[in-house]
Amino acid sequence: MVLKRLLGSKKSRAFTALSALAQAGREFSRGDTKLGAVFVGLAALAYRSTAASVAAQGLIWWYRRRGGAAEHSV
Repeated sequence: MVLKRLLGSKKSRAFTALSALAQAGREFSRGDTKLGAVFVGLAALAYRSTAASVAAQGLIWWYRRRGGAAEHSV
């Protein structure tokens, strides 16, 4: 119950949305426009559902750690 209230607050939704936008900016500056666009979409999702956004960011982090995305496009 407490976790649901914490994840559903406006401050936590705004924080996860800003985090996703910061990651999008980092990907755009690295030249990875596809992943940057994914993070922009994720920012929109983050404002609706913090839990879904955190899960999606975790999946993207896992994908990048195992060598996906930019490493294979070169």
